[in-house]
Amino acid sequence: MRQPRLIFEMPVVIEAIDVGETVWNEDTRTPMRSPRRTSYTIPAQVRFRSLSEPSYFGGGLSEDVEGWLTVRPVDLAAVNYTPKNGDRITAIGEDTGLRYFLRNIQNAGHYPIIGKHGLQRLYFEARRPAEAAPAMVRTS
Repeated sequence: MRQPRLIFEMPVVIEAIDVGETVWNEDTRTPMRSPRRTSYTIPAQVRFRSLSEPSYFGGGLSEDVEGWLTVRPVDLAAVNYTPKNGDRITAIGEDTGLRYFLRNIQNAGHYPIIGKHGLQRLYFEARRPAEAAPAMVRTS
């Protein structure tokens, strides 16, 4: 069966969160230990958003999206990976040590030849650690 092609295909490493293995503090309802992560390498077409380009979602305009990956569902099925919000992108091509997180997943590229969507868009964002965020309470 024919599949759509990706343009400028690059290997992307995504770490999937294993929520079932997360240890939770029952009193505060917060995770005590990071969940174990499984790494998957998939081919993807990468697109970074320019600063002047708005990103639209069902809930409205989003300024936080850094870009998106265009992937084929057949490639995801080949490595037995289902993308979820919160999964972390750690490498794109030769760039390693990245900290992008999946934010939104949309089906795209509906092809009559295969009878369903032939592509998925995985939108990602960069999150700042809490210690780098500006203080919300004035001390003086």
